[in-house]
Amino acid sequence: LTPGVPLYARVVRLGRATTDLHFMTSTLDRALDEAAAHARIIALTFGALMAMALSTFLVRFVLGEGLYTLYGTVFSLQALYIAYFSGQGFHWPLLSLARPLSSYTWNVPVAISAAASALFVREFANLRLFSQQIYQAFGWLALAFVALALANLLRVVPGLSPVIANTGNLLFLGSALFTVTVTFLAWRRGNRAAGWFLIAWVLLSTFQILTAVR
Repeated sequence: LTPGVPLYARVVRLGRATTDLHFMTSTLDRALDEAAAHARIIALTFGALMAMALSTFLVRFVLGEGLYTLYGTVFSLQALYIAYFSGQGFHWPLLSLARPLSSYTWNVPVAISAAASALFVREFANLRLFSQQIYQAFGWLALAFVALALANLLRVVPGLSPVIANTGNLLFLGSALFTVTVTFLAWRRGNRAAGWFLIAWVLLSTFQILTAVR
C-alpha cells in the first residue's frame, strides 16, 4: 500500500455465518504464518480430543461401563465446539457442510456437552454416596442444559437472542461454581473419587467461569 493514499474496500456478507470484523496492520508473511499456526493448533487440539473420545467409546464396548460413554460424549462435543467456534471447522471436509447453521454449530454442541458433563460428574465423583439430593440436582442441571440447547431454535425471534445468551452464561457460571463447591465438600467428607475429580476438572471449571464472566 502506498502511504497517504486512501484504500476503499467493500465487504459483502456471503451466507448466514458471520463473525465480528476487525482491521489491523501487518505484513503478508506474518499474517500467513499466524493463520497457519492458528490452524495447526486447532487441528491438533481437535484431533487429540477426538482421539480421547474414540478411545473411551471403544473401552465402553470392552468394560461395559456407562461412564465411558459420557466421557467420550463430552470430549467429542468439545472437539466440535472448538473446531466451529474457532472457525476452522467450516474449512474442513464434512464439517464444512454445517456452514449454513452458523453459530448453532458451537452453541448447541457446548450445551449438550455440558449436559453430559453434569451426568459424568455425579457418576465419576460417586455423588450418590455424598447426597442423594445433590445427585438428583445434577440430573436436573443436565436437563437445563438440554433445554438451553433447544432454546437456540428460538433465537430467530426478535429480542430473544440476548436473553438466551445471558441465560446460558448464567447457567454455565452457576454450574461451574456448583460443581467445584460440591466436589470439594464431598472430598472433605472423605469421598476420594470427588477429590480426584476435583484435581482433573478444576482447571476446566476455572476457564468456564472466566469465559462466562467475560
